[in-house]
Amino acid sequence: MWTHTLYKISLWVGLVCALAMPLVPFVYQWLYPPVAQKLKPGVGGLLSFALGVLNSMSDGIMVMLWLAGLAAVALLASVTGFSAAWIGHESLGAKWLSLLPVAMAAGMFGLLVAVGA
Repeated sequence: MWTHTLYKISLWVGLVCALAMPLVPFVYQWLYPPVAQKLKPGVGGLLSFALGVLNSMSDGIMVMLWLAGLAAVALLASVTGFSAAWIGHESLGAKWLSLLPVAMAAGMFGLLVAVGA
């Protein structure tokens, strides 16, 4: 009986993580709005501009780290759900359904590669 509960909890955790992945860029942009960099004269202005460009590049890296973290949680939840379904002798459909979150996460990363992000 505990395996059925573990299967359901891990399925929902994985689905929530996989469905939250497309929202990460919007939430990150809402929390940290982009700032237009202005080039001021002199060496100090050039250094400020260069640091601003590096800061904007780090925003993309942070978004990818958040996406990778959510995908890792979805993977862990899928493996846990599949293992619980296997041990609990659930149906074949339940075993395949437990792999849905990791398939969704892989599809989203494949979509990122396809659009060239």
